[in-house]
Amino acid sequence: MLSRLASSRSRGQDHTRARCAILCFLTNSIRNRDKHESTERRERMVGEIDRELLDRAFQVVADGVGDGSLDTAVLAVASRDRLIRAEASGNTSLDRLYLLASVTKPVFCSSVMRLVEEGRARLNDPVSRFIPEFAAGPKAAVTLWHLLTHTSGLDESAMAQAMRDGTANDAILASLNAPVMFRPGSHYSYCNASYYVMAEIIRLATGQDHATYIGNVVLAPLGMRDTGYAPRDADRAVPVLDMLGNDPSAARFSSFRLPAGGLWSTAADLIRFGQAFLKRGANDNGRFLAPATIKTMTSLHTGGIPKLSANGEFPSGYGLGWEKPNPGGEAAPSIELTTPSGHGHGGATGTLLWIEPDVDLVFVFLTNRWGHSSPHARSALNAAIAAFSATTA
Repeated sequence: MLSRLASSRSRGQDHTRARCAILCFLTNSIRNRDKHESTERRERMVGEIDRELLDRAFQVVADGVGDGSLDTAVLAVASRDRLIRAEASGNTSLDRLYLLASVTKPVFCSSVMRLVEEGRARLNDPVSRFIPEFAAGPKAAVTLWHLLTHTSGLDESAMAQAMRDGTANDAILASLNAPVMFRPGSHYSYCNASYYVMAEIIRLATGQDHATYIGNVVLAPLGMRDTGYAPRDADRAVPVLDMLGNDPSAARFSSFRLPAGGLWSTAADLIRFGQAFLKRGANDNGRFLAPATIKTMTSLHTGGIPKLSANGEFPSGYGLGWEKPNPGGEAAPSIELTTPSGHGHGGATGTLLWIEPDVDLVFVFLTNRWGHSSPHARSALNAAIAAFSATTA
């Protein structure tokens, strides 16, 4: 009896093990099939861009030129490794030079970060380390970090007056002598004068003016041969127009070589710059900034610091030379599809450079109307982000 029970129990266990083995086999088969199908789906998606949405991005820009909202425009989009598409609309071409205005700032800040990498300066250094005039009073608290994040509190009204009526040297002196409007670091207030101060620090630390230094440590390593503080070829420079279509003396503006807004460039050069940031500082000639530096520049630095505005206080969104998306803030307010890793900058001539690492996108928009905040660039960016999102689905 015991032997029969044992034999029966053994057969039952064998059947159970067999059922388990079959169940495991079927489960693994299903998992492998699902995994295979998932891999196939992903392989079909990776590298594919939604062409209809990308067409829409370019059509938005072409429509803006067609209805007169934009005088001319160049739109280019790229991944980290290749140019995807570039088109010129209006009386222009892809090799024309555009005044970048404040899209200059991330290029300028890249040169400052080379100073940091080389140990010549630290972000927390007081400005007075280089410029003794900052050692007295409230300005003694101003650091290089404050200058680059628009939190220095410097009053730029005298600099703006010098820009209208004086010389480049007058603008520098006005910036160096500017009082502070609030305690440094307590508020965000967009300030071009702080970049003039930073340009003077570059000169004192390196013995080179900012234009020469940027050329040596940023433009040359990245092969940005058409970029500079004066048009390399005057015949290729697109005139900067005001709202009435007149040229507001771009030649005079260029003579100031504004650290924060004076670069001229092409779409191709800005694509190279953006791709270097997507590749964490690498480029075809090696590396122009370290990965840690890229991360520092593109991180949100002003979170929690309120932005002063005529309409009250708002959250601010700024890195080091880069605008950052910030819900509820005024930085990049109408780019609804950006991600937290996104960073970019707009300019007063209507220009926009935006980089979205999460979808492997560099977006360049160039146009030439001073003081015109067109919705076309940011609408096109939304469409481009959506189009490139297919590559990461």
